[in-house]
Formats: sequence, C-alpha cells, structure tokens
Amino acid sequence: MNILTGNAPSNPATLSSSGAFSVNTAFLPAGNYSLKAHYGGDTVFAPSDSAPVSVTLSPQASKVVVGFVTFTNAGVVSAISTSAQSVPYGSNYTLRVDVENAAGTPCQNVGTGTVAFICPTGKITLLDNGSALNDFPNAQATNATNVANLNDRGFIEDQPIQLSVGTHPITATYTAAATSSYTSQASSNTLSVTITAGDNDHRCNLQRSQHRVGRDCDVDCRGEHEQQFCRGTERNGAIPERQHEPWNRRRDVQVNRGNKHDFRVFALQH
Repeated sequence: MNILTGNAPSNPATLSSSGAFSVNTAFLPAGNYSLKAHYGGDTVFAPSDSAPVSVTLSPQASKVVVGFVTFTNAGVVSAISTSAQSVPYGSNYTLRVDVENAAGTPCQNVGTGTVAFICPTGKITLLDNGSALNDFPNAQATNATNVANLNDRGFIEDQPIQLSVGTHPITATYTAAATSSYTSQASSNTLSVTITAGDNDHRCNLQRSQHRVGRDCDVDCRGEHEQQFCRGTERNGAIPERQHEPWNRRRDVQVNRGNKHDFRVFALQH
C-alpha cells in the first residue's frame, strides 16, 4: 500500500490483518495536497487506487527564542541560555536565535542533533535595544546587516560577536519565507547581556580576531597598552606610513608619494 501525493508515492507498507493501513508524518510541508491510496494487489485482489482526497495544511504559529551560547576553554559548547548574562569584554560567546513551533520546541533536538519535524525557513532580524545589530556576516564586513537567513535546522548564530561594554537587551523577529511551514513572528524573548570591562588579554585577543578583511593587521599587547597596525595598499603598491590616534578616534591616513598612495591605521588604547 502506498499513499500518493499527486503521483509521488510514500514508502510502501504492508496491510494489517484487517486490511487497513495508516501512516503518520511530521515532514509534510504546509500547502495544498491531493492524496490517494494505491493498493498493489495480491493473488486474490487486483491493484486499485482510492478516490483523491484534498488536504490543506496551514503554516503553524512560530516562537522566536534568543539564546546565549557559551563555550569551554576547549571550544566546546557548554550551555545555551535565555537568562540574563554578564561577561567580560573579549569573552568567547555566541548569540543564537531559534524559530520554534508554538509549543516552544525546535525542529532539531539540540542534544542529539535529530530533526523531529519540518524546520522553518525565512529570515531573522537581530536587534539591540530596538536598533539594528549589524553583525552579519560579521560586524567588520562592509555593508554588514542585521538580517540573516535561517539554516536548514531553523536557527541562526551570530558569531563571532563582541558587544561593547554596557547592557544590551537583544531581541529578534522572524520573517517567514513564502513556502515556510511557519508564520512570521514580530516578537521574541529579550536576552539581557551585560558586558563588563575586560583585561588587556581579552581586548588584545578581540582585536586579533576583528581586524578588517583585506588589510594586513597585527596586534601588539605589551604592558598597559594595546597597539593595532593595519596596512592597506593600492594596486601599484605602497610604502608603510604610521600615524598615532587614540583608539576611539581611529582613522585611515593616506600619504601621497608620487604615484603611490599609502595608508596605515594605528590604534593605541590605555
């Protein structure tokens, strides 16, 4: 016995002793279907098809959950939490946003990795105190945005991320794709993340990881100072030129030398 969606069969199954067959599935996407049963026949009964039955599956309500992911020193996930967090600046963490069903269950079991039912599709918009948190693909990228596509397991991760010192109320919204089996959701929980001032090692590690793509950068952490050097050159090459600026007033400095245009970014923090 097969259940047909249009002309596409399900996996065949054997009839019970009473001549009945039933099937349960959590993987039929929202949409309109014409279902019919096909019997393959045996030595007594000839093959036959049932009359088609029209079935409409509407998208289910969604729930958006913003979580805080922390790691062990070995880089293994230690916890995913929705409670308020307080960590030093430069700590290793990730923000994660899940789109769950109305019961608050994600399509993928976080512990086992098993997908139990059809996952949502669409986009997540990430907000910090109601303003765009432009971290995709990362905060250092040109034209960074606060909108990201859900992966095939129904969540997004904001990594690497490094919020500034202070308290950040993080929220998210979900815009369902046209073919999603979930409805859009304009609200989420509020994840409160407080970033405290970190030590020099944290800040130096941060700067090593966050230099802008396309520049030759290095960070020197010595004593009470942090120094970051980034050099960029135009197509015809350049000779490095150094300028000193406070960290919160970092700027690009261009020096003309004949047909060569050089710039070097230097930042110093006490």
